Amino acid sequence: MLENLAIIILNYNTADKITKQVNALMNEGISSSIFYIVDNASKIDDQKSLENFTKKNNLNFVISPENRGYAKGNNIAIDLAIKKNKTVFL
Repeated sequence: MLENLAIIILNYNTADKITKQVNALMNEGISSSIFYIVDNASKIDDQKSLENFTKKNNLNFVISPENRGYAKGNNIAIDLAIKKNKTVFL
C-alpha cells in the first residue's frame, strides 16, 4: 500500500517546520520517495533552504512560481504524483 501513497506537503515560508516534520517521519521508516513537497512562492531564503533539504534527502520537490492558494499547490503535487503512479494522497 505504501508504494501507492503520496504524502503532500505545501510550504509557504515554513521550511524549518517542514524539515523537522519530514525528518521525524523518515526516522520512523517512511521512504523519501513518498513525499511531494510544493513551495508555494515562499521568500527566496525559505525556498532555497527547503530546496537544499529536499535534494539532500532525495525528496520530490516543486517550486510554484506564484501562490495560487492551498488547493492549487496541492494539485501541483497530485499531478506529479499521478505521473509516478501514486493513487493514494495524504
